Amino acid sequence: MIYIFHDPNNAASRDFVEAHGGREGVEVVEGAEACREILPGFQGYPSVVAEGPEGRRALFDPASWDAVEVFATEVAAGPVAAAKTRYTPKEFRLKKLTHSERIAIEQIIDPMSTDERRFDVRDIEKTWAQSEYVDLDDPDTVTFVNALEALGVLAAGRAAEILTP
Repeated sequence: MIYIFHDPNNAASRDFVEAHGGREGVEVVEGAEACREILPGFQGYPSVVAEGPEGRRALFDPASWDAVEVFATEVAAGPVAAAKTRYTPKEFRLKKLTHSERIAIEQIIDPMSTDERRFDVRDIEKTWAQSEYVDLDDPDTVTFVNALEALGVLAAGRAAEILTP
């Protein structure tokens, strides 16, 4: 729901309501007391109030209806979750590496493997396994993932994909 707070004695408010009132999902509210019931921190006319998961937020003296729609969409969506950068070692393996990549790592670090990359890859794998979490922003993680690509364990370009939240 979008509320337009309106004062018929205010020219800017009249112009805004004339141009944008009557739309579906929009309620025009007149009078300071009625406006304060919807938004206790009401500041003046024209104002637009949008509802979202975190409650109601106001936009004072909106420049255009496009600005109102952008504002209302952002309020309705709620806060944007930050991209995940920290994973448990198990999550990292399951969510950031493909099945083929996990198998390749296991084959390389197998004690019976004669692969010359075995010790480097095992060191990386052991470090992650002993960590509380793997953080994509950690310089060591960046170094390790890039090393796996340089060693040919990961295909070209995969390090950048893995390190992207």
